[in-house]
Amino acid sequence: MRNQENFEQCKRIAEELREIAAGEVYRCPNCGEEIHRETSDEGENATCPECGEQLEEVTIGDYFDDALDIEYTCDAQKRYKSARVTIAWGGPNVYVDTRKKAVLLYWGTDEEEYPIDYDTCNEIDDYFEDLFNQF
Repeated sequence: MRNQENFEQCKRIAEELREIAAGEVYRCPNCGEEIHRETSDEGENATCPECGEQLEEVTIGDYFDDALDIEYTCDAQKRYKSARVTIAWGGPNVYVDTRKKAVLLYWGTDEEEYPIDYDTCNEIDDYFEDLFNQF
């Protein structure tokens, strides 16, 4: 039986990742205010409505800066294949999994997931492949 609250949390994360990958999310470097492109006609030249600073585009790397853990999958030649990134734990545990192309949520015996679209998943994979290749 689906837990709607957990499902909606997975969906929100997947949608936020899609917006970031599409270049639709900006953040003020001064006050941290987040603006979505559809709420700002100026796009990348927009200024923060709170403090007037120029907004900066939020990247996939920015989103995953606070990742709690990263599990890489590689092939026999040690080439990157996918990543499973822990973004929350302790109730619920939440992962972004590029092999499954989904946001996964576990809380006790409840499990939920929501798909990540192809382009967003590729953007996430590109980011983590670059990190993997630095090792």
